Amino acid sequence: MPDDNLRLTLSRVRVSFRNFVTSYSELFLLALLALATLLARSVFGWELSPTVQAFLKEHQYYLVLAVIFGAMVGASEIISRYRDEPYRATFSPPGRIYMLLNGLISLAAYVVLVKYRANVLPALGSDNLMTSVVAGFGAMVFMRSKLFNFRTEGGENFSVGPDAVLSTFLSSVNRRIDRFLSAIRQEMVYQEVVAVLKPQNAPKFLEIFLTAYQSIPAEEKKELADDIKAVLDRKDLDDQLKLMAISFGFMNIGGYKNFKGLMALLKRYQESPPLETTGPNPTPGP
Repeated sequence: MPDDNLRLTLSRVRVSFRNFVTSYSELFLLALLALATLLARSVFGWELSPTVQAFLKEHQYYLVLAVIFGAMVGASEIISRYRDEPYRATFSPPGRIYMLLNGLISLAAYVVLVKYRANVLPALGSDNLMTSVVAGFGAMVFMRSKLFNFRTEGGENFSVGPDAVLSTFLSSVNRRIDRFLSAIRQEMVYQEVVAVLKPQNAPKFLEIFLTAYQSIPAEEKKELADDIKAVLDRKDLDDQLKLMAISFGFMNIGGYKNFKGLMALLKRYQESPPLETTGPNPTPGP
C-alpha cells in the first residue's frame, strides 16, 4: 500500500511538472539559457569580447526598453483579436511566445539602428532612448514590409520580404491561441448549459439582459440579437443546442466571468417561484 501511494504521488509530480513545462516552455528555455550562461562563465571561464561587454554596459537599459516596447506591440495585436478574454489570450503560452518574438525582433532592430542610425535615421543622432522607442515600436513595421511581389506563370502572386515569414508565424500563433481558448470556452458552455433546467425559455432571458451592457455599440448588440433570432428559427436544433450556440455569442461580449454570472442568474430565475399577479381592480376584503 505505501508503494502504491508513492507511485501515485510520483505520477502526479511528473504530470504536474510536464504541465508546467508545457505551459511555460518559453520561460523554462530562458531559465535553461541563463543557467547555461552562468555555468559557462563560472566553470569554463567563457567571457564576452571587450567590444560586446562595452556595448552591453552602455546600452543595457535601452536594450531592455526595446524588448518591452516590442512585447507591448505584440500584446496589442493579440488583444485586438480576442474580445472575450484579451488578457488571458495575451498571457497564454502561445501569446507569451509571440510577445517574446516581438521583443527579440525589437532587440535586433535596436542593435542594427545603433550601428547604422547615422545613415538610416540621422535624426536619431546619439539618442539611445529614442532609438529604443523606434526599435520597439517600429521593428514590426519593417517586418511587415514586402520588398516586391513575384508573379508566376499561372498568375499567382507571392510576396518576397519579411512579411512572408511573419504572416505565416502570426497565423500559426493565432491558431494556437484560438485552440487554447476554445477548449476553455467549449467546456464552460457545456457545463453551464447542461445545468439549465428549462433551456426553451433561456434565450429570451439572455436577450433581455443584453441591455445590461452600456458601452457595447448598438450595432454589436443588434448583431447578437439577430444571431439569436437566426438560431431560434432553426428547426434542426433542439433547445439545448440552441442555448449552447447563443451562449458563445454572449461569451464573446461579456467574457468568461460575466457569462458564468449571467448563467447563475438564469438558474436562479428558473428555480424561483413565479410572481403572483394582481388584477387591475382587486376586490377589497370584508
